[in-house]
Amino acid sequence: MGLLSTLRLSRRPTAQQRQKEERRYNELAKAGKPPGTKRLCVILSVVLFVVMGADVVDECNKRNAMKEPRCVPVWWRTTSVFRPTLPIQRIESWAESIAARPLRLPVYLEIWIEGVGTADAFDSVQKCAWDIHNRTLEGMGYKTITQKVFPLGIRIVQCGTLDCKTVASAGDFLPGRSEGPCFNISQSTCDNSSDDALLGSIERAGRAVLGSYVLIVRNGQGSSAPKVCMGKYRHAVAHMVDPWSRGALQSLASIAVDLLVHHWGQGSGPNAEKQGGQLPVSPASQVLMSFSLCNANPNDGYWTWDFDRFEETWLRPVLVSIEAVMNVDVESQVLYHTSTDVKTKYVRVQHAHVVKASALPFFVSSEWQLDSGRTVTSRNDRREINRTHTAHLSSVLSPVVLHWVVFIPPSNRRPMRIVDDTTGHASKTNAFKIPSWGGVLIINPSKAVNESAADRQLHHDLEAVHYWEIAAVFVAQLRGLLGLPETPKATDSVQSLPSEVRGFADWEVDVLLRQRAAADVKACADTLVALARVMQKLPNLEMPNFIGAQVVEALTAGESAVKAAAAGDYALAVLSTRRARRLAEEAFTHPSILTQLNFPDQHKVAIYIPLFLPALVAVAAALTSEVTRFLKRRSVSAAWRNAHRSSAG
Repeated sequence: MGLLSTLRLSRRPTAQQRQKEERRYNELAKAGKPPGTKRLCVILSVVLFVVMGADVVDECNKRNAMKEPRCVPVWWRTTSVFRPTLPIQRIESWAESIAARPLRLPVYLEIWIEGVGTADAFDSVQKCAWDIHNRTLEGMGYKTITQKVFPLGIRIVQCGTLDCKTVASAGDFLPGRSEGPCFNISQSTCDNSSDDALLGSIERAGRAVLGSYVLIVRNGQGSSAPKVCMGKYRHAVAHMVDPWSRGALQSLASIAVDLLVHHWGQGSGPNAEKQGGQLPVSPASQVLMSFSLCNANPNDGYWTWDFDRFEETWLRPVLVSIEAVMNVDVESQVLYHTSTDVKTKYVRVQHAHVVKASALPFFVSSEWQLDSGRTVTSRNDRREINRTHTAHLSSVLSPVVLHWVVFIPPSNRRPMRIVDDTTGHASKTNAFKIPSWGGVLIINPSKAVNESAADRQLHHDLEAVHYWEIAAVFVAQLRGLLGLPETPKATDSVQSLPSEVRGFADWEVDVLLRQRAAADVKACADTLVALARVMQKLPNLEMPNFIGAQVVEALTAGESAVKAAAAGDYALAVLSTRRARRLAEEAFTHPSILTQLNFPDQHKVAIYIPLFLPALVAVAAALTSEVTRFLKRRSVSAAWRNAHRSSAG
C-alpha cells in the first residue's frame, strides 16, 4: 500500500464514513469472511522496522567491544561505526603491572679477587656481598630494599693460581651465568693496551656481555698504581693490599658501590623513565644529525670541507658505538652569508674579538637555512624497522633533528673567542651546547686571505686540525645531550680511561639502553591506555583494521620485553621495547584517526529526531486506526457467528 496510503489511513473518519464502514463490516461478517490481516501486517512491519529494529548486540560487542542496548533501531544501526576489537582489559592489566613494577634491565657484578682467602674470611665475604647489594639500592634512591625492585646480582669469586670458585653471592644471579674459567689478570698498568688485553681475557671467559660487569681486585702493586682503573669496556681493576682482610673487604664494598651507583648501574634507579624520556630520540629511535659549515662573509674567501672523509674517519666510529641506542642519519651542507646578530668587542688581553656567554642564546640567527643538505646513507641496520613498516605506516613519525654548526667568522673579526661573563676566562673549546637542539663551534682558520679580487674567488679547505677539533667538540656535546658527562668522570681513587675513538664506553651505552628501555615501555603503556580510553569515550570514531592489529603487536612486543628483561636478555629486551613504543606511537598518531570528525550520540539525536518524529506520529496514528478497525471487524464477525449459531440451534 505504501507509506502515503498508510498516512491516509491516519486521517480521522467522519460519522457518515463510520456508518458506511459498519455496514460493510456487517455485510462481510454475514458473508462469513474473517477480518483480513494484510493491512495490519504492513503497518506492523513498518513499526517494527523503525521502532524495534534488530537485536545486534552480539555483533556490536564483537566489533566495538562496547556495551550497547539489546534492541537498536535499524536506522541507528546503519549509522554505527565498525572497527576492530581492542584488547582493552589486557592493555589495562599490563599497564597496571608496569606501573606497579617498572621495567628494569638487570645489572650483574662479578668481583674477582686475586689469591686464596682463609676460611675465616668467607663469612666476611658473604656479608660484603650483601652490603654491596643493599648499599647499591640505597644509593640508587630506592627507599625499600627488602622488595625486589630490580634484578641486581653480586658475585664474589676467588681467583687462585689454578682455578676459580664462587665464595659469596647476593641478589639475583641467573642460573645460566656459570663461573667460567679463570682468566689472566696479570695486567697492572692503567692504559689502553692493558685494557684491551684484559678485554680479550674477559671475552674468552664469557663475561663481556651486556649488563655484566667485572671488578678485578689485585694484590697491591705499590703506591704508584691507581687504586681503581675503570676501563672503556665493562671492567675495572682495583689494587689493594691483602684483599682478603676484613678492612680490605670493607674498602672493596665502598669501591663496588661507587662503581655501581655512579657508573655501571646508572639507568636503574627510580627516575630511569624520566631520564630516558629526556633523551633527544624520536619514538621510532630515529635521529637526524645535520652538520653545517657556515661562512659568515664569503666575499673575502670561503671555506669548505671534505665531509665524506670526516664522516668516515671521525663520525662513523662514534655512531657505530651508539647504534644500539638510536638509528642515525647524517647530512651536511655549506652555507654562506651567515652573519650573527651578536656584537663582538676586541679585547687586547684576549687578543681576540670577544663574545660574552650571556649573548650565546642569540648567536644562531633565524635567517640561517639550517635544513637538509647532502644525505648520507645510515650505517645502522634498520632492517627490523623496515620489515615491520607497511604501506599504511610509512613516515608517520618524524626523526629528531640535532644540528651541529661550525661557524667561521669574517676575516675582520678573527679570532673570535667565547668568554665567561663572570671570570672573563676564554672557553677552552670555543663552543657551546643548546639543549635538545645541538651545538655550535667557532673556529678561526689561520690561513690568511688576500684582499685581491682574484684571491677572493678561491675557496679554502679545512685542515686536519680543524677536523679533529670538530670531532672532539661533537663527541663532547653529543655526550652532554644524551645526559652523560662531556668527559669521563675521574676522582682521586678512580682513574677512567676515555674512549678516544668511539667516544662512548661500553658501560655508558648500557646506561643509555637501560634508560631508553624503561622510558619506551612506560611510554608504550601510557599510549596504549590513552588510545583504549579514546576508543571507549568515542564509540563513533572509526579505526582501520591495521591499526587494531598494530595495537596488538605493540602490546605483544611490550610483554615480550618484560619477559626478556626478567631473563636477562638485553638485546631482545631493547629491540622489543623500541618496537613496542614505535608501534604504539604510530597507531595513536596515525592520520586515519587524527583527521576524523567525531559526532556524539547527542548530535545524532538532534539530527534524526526532526526527521523521524513527524513520520512516527503518522505511523502511530495509522497503527491505532488499523488496530481499531481490525478489532471492531473481528468483534462484529464473532457476534454474527454467535447469533447465527443460536438461530440455527
